[in-house]
Amino acid sequence: MMECVAIESPRDLLGTVALSKRGRDKDKLYIILGWTPGDFAIVADGKTRVVAKPKKKNMKHLKFSRRRPGELGYKILNGERVTDRMIREGLAVFREQMTDWRSM
Repeated sequence: MMECVAIESPRDLLGTVALSKRGRDKDKLYIILGWTPGDFAIVADGKTRVVAKPKKKNMKHLKFSRRRPGELGYKILNGERVTDRMIREGLAVFREQMTDWRSM
């Protein structure tokens, strides 16, 4: 089971995987790309929510993990450019490794 983490600072979340708990996208996995003032995270999945047009999601509606999908998470954390394909592949690897991701 995925370990969830208390948020100390929004920077701790950059490049991590989050699960949507509410809305039309419930149970969908995202990568945290950033945040906005207030309680909103900027997320993308590389398919319906691409890097060029990420989703603004209320942080209360997300469940966060400590997991960064390999190199992708650290690229985001370091401010490097990432592509939609990299995000899709990172989330696919995460899904394979975490068969119980819906019970986060």
